[in-house]
Amino acid sequence: MSTRAALLRGGVPAGRTGAARFVDDERGDRTDRTDRTDRGDRGGPDDPQTRPHALPEPTRSADVGLWVFIGVATSLFSLFLLAFALRMNGSDWVTIALPRQLWLSTALLVVGSVLMQRAGRGLVAATAAALPPDPVARSSWLAAGALALAFLAVQLWAWQEMSSRQVSVSGNPAASFFYLLTAMHGLHVAGGLVAWMIVDRRLRHGFGTHASRGDPVRGDPAAGDPAAGDPAPGDPAAGDPARADAGADAWRVALCARYWHFLLAVWIALYAAIGWLSPDFVRYLCGTA
Repeated sequence: MSTRAALLRGGVPAGRTGAARFVDDERGDRTDRTDRTDRGDRGGPDDPQTRPHALPEPTRSADVGLWVFIGVATSLFSLFLLAFALRMNGSDWVTIALPRQLWLSTALLVVGSVLMQRAGRGLVAATAAALPPDPVARSSWLAAGALALAFLAVQLWAWQEMSSRQVSVSGNPAASFFYLLTAMHGLHVAGGLVAWMIVDRRLRHGFGTHASRGDPVRGDPAAGDPAAGDPAPGDPAAGDPARADAGADAWRVALCARYWHFLLAVWIALYAAIGWLSPDFVRYLCGTA
């Protein structure tokens, strides 16, 4: 009997039994994978749906929107600094002594930026490991917001110091630019505080909710037994949206940390320009010295 005839009758030709069975097994595996795909099942360690500790995809619109805002704000501050430098060539320009409170403002902003970064990393790491939020990250988050509020208070203190020296907004363009630049930066800090309060309101619910769902690493019975195949709380397989909510909260904190770094960079540029940029140096740069 020919090989073709044997195949048509459903038999397996002699000498090819192993190969035929291998082909049949492969076909069965493909069929099984196709059936699981049709049912919505997933497989493989690289599939995001089967990774219990995988972070959800970041909100691209918020990410791009923040970068666009940072670009626009950077252009705005750059134009103000350019106008500041060009105005220094005027005959009525009188250099002012900056108040010492600005050093404290700078220190507060530096520490706040570091704490915000610590909070973002802590939340992202806890979410990726499917653990309750790190208390240190929570404390860093609260401290960063408090330091931003303290920064605004110190800025007002610096304004009061300038006012006590009879340095007003009008009369001296150097003083006018000092109030303008610090006020513009303060408004951006205030806007960041508004965003911080909005995110903090979500985090207050998230910290309590996620922490109450149990910790499989610490042996919390409410968390289920991953070794026994039980889905961890918040896993996509369990149909619990808390996992995605925790990832979204961590992403919001990371966006706040990015904005805090931007505020620090802008303040350093402003402080350097106001404090150390001189008319002679500007004329040297412009080639009019």
